[in-house]
Amino acid sequence: MKKILSLLLSALILFSACKKNVDRVFSESFDERINGSIAKYQAVLTSAQYGWKALITTDHGNGGTYAFYMLFNDSNRVTMVSDFDTTSAVTPQASGYRIRQQQQPTLIFDTYSYVHVLADPNEDAVILSNVNGGPVGQGLLSDFEFIVNPDDIAGDTLKLTGKVNGAKLVMTKATAQEAGIFLSGQWVLLESYLTKKLLTYYKRIPIGGEAYDLYNDPFTKTLTFQKTNGTTVVTHTTGYYNTVDGIVLYDPLSAASGSISQINIGTWDPATSTLNVQVGSENTTITETVFPLNGALQTTSPKEWWDYAINNGATYWITVDGFHVDGVDDAFNLRGLKSGANTYYYFIYWPMYNPNNNDLLAPAFLNASQTGLTLIYGAAPAIPAFTPDGIVKFKLLGNYGNYPTDPNNAAKKTRDLFFQPAGFYFVKISDTKYDMVSAANGRAWLRWEF
Repeated sequence: MKKILSLLLSALILFSACKKNVDRVFSESFDERINGSIAKYQAVLTSAQYGWKALITTDHGNGGTYAFYMLFNDSNRVTMVSDFDTTSAVTPQASGYRIRQQQQPTLIFDTYSYVHVLADPNEDAVILSNVNGGPVGQGLLSDFEFIVNPDDIAGDTLKLTGKVNGAKLVMTKATAQEAGIFLSGQWVLLESYLTKKLLTYYKRIPIGGEAYDLYNDPFTKTLTFQKTNGTTVVTHTTGYYNTVDGIVLYDPLSAASGSISQINIGTWDPATSTLNVQVGSENTTITETVFPLNGALQTTSPKEWWDYAINNGATYWITVDGFHVDGVDDAFNLRGLKSGANTYYYFIYWPMYNPNNNDLLAPAFLNASQTGLTLIYGAAPAIPAFTPDGIVKFKLLGNYGNYPTDPNNAAKKTRDLFFQPAGFYFVKISDTKYDMVSAANGRAWLRWEF
């Protein structure tokens, strides 16, 4: 018993000695140190008098890069704009933020903001916004809680890492002039010209004496340059991010005039639908073009698209928004389409729906109980005619059910454009994604997904 008591006394003495030593090391309590750390990082955020230019790259830095402007205040409010669509770029939004000491100091955007849209797993946010392409339940694999690493705070730049999906947030202090542009609704995106003013699918840009076709995908934040070299098509696709002046290319274009890493926006000429831009040290233009450069049309893509559905389960392709026409997504408002109590889900094209006779073009509806899909009416295209020069033309044989005849009906408008006499050319995005572009004027297209 004496031995046990002696051991206990020794342990108490040792603990007391350790405690005294800890007290000597930390002159402040644990709570005081935590509060001091929080105050320190909040002071860093609010020290930027004119706010921060911010870039979020999703999916552990492997996804698209989205640009923001953020102005933090001492009352845990942040005002921001974002480049994920033309509305968010010119509409400042105020929301909440806080610094919290978790395992590491963490910046948390704690009320819904533009930052949350990238991470929103809800179908409406993922599909209906221009942050299109993220799967339901995951969004675009971004974050709204970012870990602060003290080693990544240097001068006018902060680097933070998303807590769940590893999104990379890089913040750089803005100037007074930049803050004025961001906060007054003057931020103009190159995408707004490429999708809303230059109305054809492909655009044409001369660089260093060579002509390039230009195509941008605002959903994946990628830009594709395409030129022809004799009979060879040379394609360069790169991610990009928006700046106050234009865009920066992650993978510079190697052109005859040198390496191109930026495109800066100049003036817009509405009379000729011409955007003047600066590419490197060269002043050039971006204009509309109905077809890609000679030799660049994908002559086998229409048939490959049609065959793919047959060879992979004899099923169908889908499009959610239908046609983009003259700069307007979902130009016919398919999302508002209804049939009685049934609500629109997507439009389908089913090759060989009636084997060796006709295909099927139809809207698919959610039934009234929202438990399954139903086909109520549809169009019966003949087996398509594929021309050697890469055009596919569709011919209407008849209809299934009572196809709407109201000229304002979205399904009727879609069917009418689909059977235009000029037909369409196809651009292969991947094995399971194709863009179908009007051969009449290049100003209408839709994306088929498998």
